[in-house]
Amino acid sequence: MTIGVPYETFCHLTPAKLEPFRKAYNNRKREKDEDHWLMGQYNLKAFAVAVDGVINGRKAKAKYFTEPMLWKFLDESELTDEEREKKEADEAMRKEIASMDAWIAGLRKSGLPETKIK
Repeated sequence: MTIGVPYETFCHLTPAKLEPFRKAYNNRKREKDEDHWLMGQYNLKAFAVAVDGVINGRKAKAKYFTEPMLWKFLDESELTDEEREKKEADEAMRKEIASMDAWIAGLRKSGLPETKIK
């Protein structure tokens, strides 16, 4: 049968006793759907990297995942609110520092002398 119960067993069960089989079947469908969605994300990223490579050649910036996506989501889902806030703040600070470093490098490249503090 569709929900995974053999006909011989199905005939002897009440609707209430069939409920766990229905829930298990729905969980399997949900997991399969999530697997298909995840595969679609991997395919979409691969397609984006390929198209970027074709259009931009050596100047292409798109990169494929360096680790499985699911690991990142599972790791983040296990964080507490405090840990998540700290991680977000650390990432924001890293981005700000990288932005400042790029700004300083641009100023140096333009020939602006450095300020000497005594």
